[in-house]
Amino acid sequence: PAEILITNGVTQGAFASFMAAIDPGDEVIVLEPWYPQHNSKIELVGGHVVTVSMRRVDGAYRLDPERLESAITPRTRMIVLINPTNPTATLYSAAELAALAQICIRHDLLVLSDEVYEYITFDGHRHISIATLPGMRERTITVSAFTKAYAMDGWRQGYVMAPAPIIADLRKVTMNDTTHPNVFAQEGALAAVVGPQQ
Repeated sequence: PAEILITNGVTQGAFASFMAAIDPGDEVIVLEPWYPQHNSKIELVGGHVVTVSMRRVDGAYRLDPERLESAITPRTRMIVLINPTNPTATLYSAAELAALAQICIRHDLLVLSDEVYEYITFDGHRHISIATLPGMRERTITVSAFTKAYAMDGWRQGYVMAPAPIIADLRKVTMNDTTHPNVFAQEGALAAVVGPQQ
């Protein structure tokens, strides 16, 4: 429980994460093509967005570890990962995530991992959370919501999973932002996760 925070959707969870983790002037790497809402939140808290283009391989967008690492500077604080991605639907492979993890560990970077599409995969492919890789749990802030998997658009039920000290910092933001998400929608989210998953 100390490592989970219920939020008003991914939007509030991501904003609170940037607010708690980013200082003015810090650089945050966002993979391109990108989901624009994260960029505006980073800028709102005083961070500087650095976009890194993914490479096209057989019509799909794939992570380019060399290009990513070359964009890191002493001001880089975080990498934003959306997996599966919005807008390209790229599902990162275990090898790509391992390469990204090694870069983060080498440069002591945080990762904001937006995993709201984690259950929407096809053709036998499986989502892997970067927080499950060695050395990444302690440096990953995972944001997600019940929106996509449980068709709860508009319910504004999201969550953040991170190490307890990071969650404590996020609570300082959210308690002064909206206090808490509404309780009856939380009951609906609970029914969704404990009910049949097929």
